[in-house]
Amino acid sequence: MLICLRLIHILFGVFWAGTAMFNAAFLIPAVRALGPAGGPVMQEIAGKRKLPVYFLVAGLLTVLSGFGLYWHDSQGFTNGFMRSAGGMTFGIGAVFALIAVVLGIFVVTPAAMRTGKLAAAIAAGGGDAAGAGNVRQDGAGGRQSPHAHDHCHGGGALRLVGIDRSLQRRDRSPIAAAVC
Repeated sequence: MLICLRLIHILFGVFWAGTAMFNAAFLIPAVRALGPAGGPVMQEIAGKRKLPVYFLVAGLLTVLSGFGLYWHDSQGFTNGFMRSAGGMTFGIGAVFALIAVVLGIFVVTPAAMRTGKLAAAIAAGGGDAAGAGNVRQDGAGGRQSPHAHDHCHGGGALRLVGIDRSLQRRDRSPIAAAVC
């Protein structure tokens, strides 16, 4: 049982940390540099391949297996081990891992899923039906405002894929509203 916990902790921990570093150093900057062409990439990764879900599961398995290993090594969370240098080091690592998982659950995964939906709406070339009810209307003539997406969580999903300005130039606000 202990070997299984160690394998789960190491393998999923490597995947979790490696994916985070790859995303931060390579994927996100490349998608931003591609501008609107980055939409299909994010759609494939977040929407079809469900990377955010795998990423979250890997984080949860890493934390849960680490919890089991810590419990075993501390012989039921005894005070002596927890005050040792090794116990404190593992404890500090556990705190950082818990913070990362909580951020993953409440911030990263929802943002990635919205990004995948945005990319799907862009690839479909519209989104009028999905988002028409959320689009802000101008008082003069009922024209849709090119800045309707400014009220959609600060346009964060749009900026994540680096296409905020291109949508403003094209006046494609129904797509922006589709992800709100």
